[in-house]
Amino acid sequence: MELTVDKSTNPGRQNQAFKYAGITILGLALAWVVWVNGKIPVLPYDDGFITFRYVLNFLAGKGLVYNEGQRVFGSSTPLYLIWLTLLKVLFPGWTIPFLAVRFNAVHFGSAGLVLYFFLRKVTDSRSLALLGSLTFLLNPFLLSISGGGMESFLFVTLLFLVLLGLADNKPIWAGILCGLSVLARPEGLLILPIVLWQFRNRSRELRQTLLSFSLVLLPWVIFSWGYFGTPVPLSLIAKTKPIYFLPKGAALARISQSMINSATAFTSITPSYWQIEMIWGLLIGASFITLFSPTAKKYSKGPVLFLLWFFILAYGLGNPLFFPWYWPPVFVLTMVTLMLGFYFAGKRLVQSSTRYAGLVGWLIWSVGMGWLLYTTLLPYLMVKPRDLSKAIQVSCLFIKADSSRWRIWTYEQAAQTLNQEALPTDTVAAPEVGALGFFFKGVIYDACGLVSPEAHPFLPVPANQRVGPGVGAISVPFLKQVHSEWVVSMPLFSVKSLNQSDWFNKNYYVFKTIALPFPVWGDKNVLIYKRRR
Repeated sequence: MELTVDKSTNPGRQNQAFKYAGITILGLALAWVVWVNGKIPVLPYDDGFITFRYVLNFLAGKGLVYNEGQRVFGSSTPLYLIWLTLLKVLFPGWTIPFLAVRFNAVHFGSAGLVLYFFLRKVTDSRSLALLGSLTFLLNPFLLSISGGGMESFLFVTLLFLVLLGLADNKPIWAGILCGLSVLARPEGLLILPIVLWQFRNRSRELRQTLLSFSLVLLPWVIFSWGYFGTPVPLSLIAKTKPIYFLPKGAALARISQSMINSATAFTSITPSYWQIEMIWGLLIGASFITLFSPTAKKYSKGPVLFLLWFFILAYGLGNPLFFPWYWPPVFVLTMVTLMLGFYFAGKRLVQSSTRYAGLVGWLIWSVGMGWLLYTTLLPYLMVKPRDLSKAIQVSCLFIKADSSRWRIWTYEQAAQTLNQEALPTDTVAAPEVGALGFFFKGVIYDACGLVSPEAHPFLPVPANQRVGPGVGAISVPFLKQVHSEWVVSMPLFSVKSLNQSDWFNKNYYVFKTIALPFPVWGDKNVLIYKRRR
């Protein structure tokens, strides 16, 4: 029997149509990212203001310092610091928090584009690459984190550029991008062993990778060692003290909760045991299916899988307090692993000679991809169609629901009060020095030690002086050491330490109480204490 060709259709033209349709959809998604980042409220995470203050002092000619005259490596993201500095130079009329939030659209959109090219490279599937990119770009919770003004999505972009460099067998680019990822976040070091392993049997390419990585990273290491006295960010040193008394497995529990929240579109706030077992089971299964799936391609799918488990292992062993801005790289690596697992499982069954196996393969592909995209779009489906302003509010709702982000307004008011009342030589001690330190014009000491090495001898603050294991505290010995004229704190950071001290109550009094816009962790106010003169 001879095959015939239907000349009424043109496969090449159909492919071009699908290609341009995909480009159009991707372009609309990128435009959505820019639009949302331009509309969400400017409420950066409090920790982001530490880097903002470094930028402010540097441009004011005070040096790369948090407090004038104190060379301390307090920002763990020098690459993002450089980015914000350039933005402030280009747009001097806009505030640094405003620039950080609005221009995070560049990093968010770049991450979505790189993700598209990476998935296209690994799977040769334009549809899967588009679905993966859309699942990322349209995610309202990730967009709300983007509005936090942190370096998370710059870091995600660089990680996937490294993975793309490995897939393309580009040792020099992989080394350069790996070095830049370390400058974006210290966790970038997790991808270095994967890069080196990729070129382990090719000595020339291995040398090229190491040389390019060193040429990017060493200049900063040499500078920071000479300028700050250490290439290790002070925040990392403080966290090893540790700052918090977290139970074992706390970080993994938080990662599990974040996974369930994302997998159920936040319809399951308290994960059940079966949900946790299911998501981890799917993740482990997808990892094995992807890793051992037969492929004729020369590049490996392994690096993205190993990077995900390196992150999980690092957070599991380090057990840090897992903040929202830690989540994006873990989320994207988890999403990609699940997508690859569904894709390769479905592909293998579809290529099977058994008819029913093919149907099962298409079912796995359809259900898996549909589930991931549905969890992204579900929050938007809850608003009226064609109401763009309501759709934008979906990301805003995540921000508004996080009352802790609104406390920066109160800290700004506290800083303005201090700017009016404090003498030029006065210093301030506080357990949170983000927004407070950015808006305050004088010297400020951090009780958690993120920017103040003076606090390290007094860390960790004893458990009986804290209201909980994941809550910091400002201790009496630390305050005696720095001898600050002012103390600014929410009650939960001082109620079991300072307020229980006869010395503190004798020497300090409440100068002013400033109300929080919303209750935060049970507190309604920020207190300003003044030392009796």
